[in-house]
Amino acid sequence: MEISIEKIDKETIKVRVKGETTTLINMLRHKLAENKDVLISGYKQDHPLIDEMALLVKSKGDPKKTVVSALKSLGKEWKELEIK
Repeated sequence: MEISIEKIDKETIKVRVKGETTTLINMLRHKLAENKDVLISGYKQDHPLIDEMALLVKSKGDPKKTVVSALKSLGKEWKELEIK
């Protein structure tokens, strides 16, 4: 998976994700939606046969920290599933 930041400012981040299916991005979007500081979280896939998407997050706080926090939270959940 390849991730690059296309745009970032004090409340918005747009990230390009290559080499991943919509499964991970959808899980991340749902995790972001649980955060009360997130105003918008969504993704766009230009074509269903191309594994490249753009994720947009707008938050009240630092959007990069918000995305990283959501990813860490998902990682913890996956580890818990591995243990069980």
